[in-house]
Amino acid sequence: MRRTSHQALHGSTKSLRPRVRRRWQHSLEMLEVRQLLTYTLQILHASDLEGGVYAIGQASNFAAIVDSLEDTYANSITLSAGDNYIPGPFYSAAGDPSLRGPLRAVTGNPQAREDLGRVDVAIMNAIGLDASAFGNHEFDPGTASVASIIGQDIRDANG
Repeated sequence: MRRTSHQALHGSTKSLRPRVRRRWQHSLEMLEVRQLLTYTLQILHASDLEGGVYAIGQASNFAAIVDSLEDTYANSITLSAGDNYIPGPFYSAAGDPSLRGPLRAVTGNPQAREDLGRVDVAIMNAIGLDASAFGNHEFDPGTASVASIIGQDIRDANG
């Protein structure tokens, strides 16, 4: 009978089997760990969402695309790189008190307040953005305006 190199060195094959089993067991355990650690994250990104009349008409289309893409992966996050609003007629119109009712209806928040830029933020929330950076246009009207736009809704349901 021909002897393997292990047999020649150690005189037996009995000590080989537990070591091989341990190595295979370790390899299988590592494979299981790698499978558990495998994670896919889909990052959806938008930028320069500054609103306008055209943006309102397209918001539902954009939201539908985001919803469809989010459904393709179990783990998705939707981000904006900033420039979510820009001073102009749309931005200014968001401060009109007549928007209070529609804004509260759309956001589902009975305390939502109308204010400069708030409608842009409401649209982003309706689309489902998870987070946003500040762009340069957020600071065009000054830091006090930024603080007001991202501030907590503090009015009661009556006004």
